[in-house]
Amino acid sequence: MLKVRNLNIKIENDKRIIYPVRDVSFSIDKGEIIAIIGESGCGKSQTAMAINQLNRMDGFTITGTIEYKDIENIITLKEKPLNKIRGSEIADIDQDPMEALNPSLKIGYQIKDVLLQHGNCKRREAKALVEAYLKKVGISDIKRVYKAYPHQLSGGMQQRVSIAMALISEPSLVIADEPTTALDVEMERKILELLIGLQKEMALGVLMISHDLSVVKNFAHKIVVMYGGEIVETYNNLIDDYKHPYTKALVKCMPIIEKPVDQLKAIPGQVFDLSKQVSACHFYDRCTEKLPICLEKHPEIKVLKSGQEVRCFLYD
Repeated sequence: MLKVRNLNIKIENDKRIIYPVRDVSFSIDKGEIIAIIGESGCGKSQTAMAINQLNRMDGFTITGTIEYKDIENIITLKEKPLNKIRGSEIADIDQDPMEALNPSLKIGYQIKDVLLQHGNCKRREAKALVEAYLKKVGISDIKRVYKAYPHQLSGGMQQRVSIAMALISEPSLVIADEPTTALDVEMERKILELLIGLQKEMALGVLMISHDLSVVKNFAHKIVVMYGGEIVETYNNLIDDYKHPYTKALVKCMPIIEKPVDQLKAIPGQVFDLSKQVSACHFYDRCTEKLPICLEKHPEIKVLKSGQEVRCFLYD
C-alpha cells in the first residue's frame, strides 16, 4: 500500500544545515501496524510528516520516493492533488489534540467540515455520520460533545475527537505521531486499545511514531528503529528478536514494575549530531559492542536469514 524508498530530508538556514532523515526505506501493507521508535531528534516525526508532505516548506529539501497505491511518488505531487490525499486517503493523528483542534470552533462543526471538504457525503447526511463516529470512538455524551468547544473536553476526550476526525473519511492509512504523549497512563491504555480495535474493524494500515518502546510493544506488527536520522533495525515484534546494540540499549532502559530499582538506566553519551556527515557508525560513541571497523566505515543495512534488517558490522 505504501512504499518509502531512499527518503532524505535536508533542512537549511543561514546558520547551519541538518540532515534529520537519511536514506530511509520501509513499507506498510493494508491492515499492518508499523511502529517507528527512537530517541527525540532521531528523525521519526520528520519521516512521518514527509508522507503527507506536511514539512514541505522553505528550507526543506525532500528527496526519494513515496509510493502510495497507484501514485508513483507523493513527493512530486502539486498541492491540489496532494490535498485530495491528505485526510481522505492518508490521515494524521497528532500527539497534542489541542494543536489539531481549532479552539474557536465547535467539535461537531470541525469534524463535519472534514467530510464536506473531501466531498465524502452530502451536507444533510454529515451530522448523523459525525455522531456515528463520535460513538465509534467511545464517546457516550454525543449531543453535548457535538456542541462543545475543545477546551470544554478532557485530554482523553479531545484525543478521541481527533481520532474520529482522522477516521471519518475512511482513510486507508493512519499516521499516529505519539498520540498518547499528553495523556496519563490509564487513558493512554484506553486510547491504544481504541486504536487497535478500530484498526482491526476498518483494516487500516497504521504508522505509529513513539519514543517509548513499551507503548508499541503490544501494538505493532513490525518495529522500525531509528537513530541519527537513519534506520538501524527493522524486526518482527511478534518474535521480539532484536539485534542492534542501540535497540538492546533501549530495551534495557525500560523499567520493570516487578523489579524496583533506585535509579533508571539510560544510554550514556549524547545523541548523534544531525548536522554531521560522517563515515563512521552513527552510534559508535555510545555503543558497548563497537568494533574497529565501526569507526572506519559506515555500516549498510544487512538482511539476515530471518528476514530481519540490521545496520551493524556485528552481523557481517
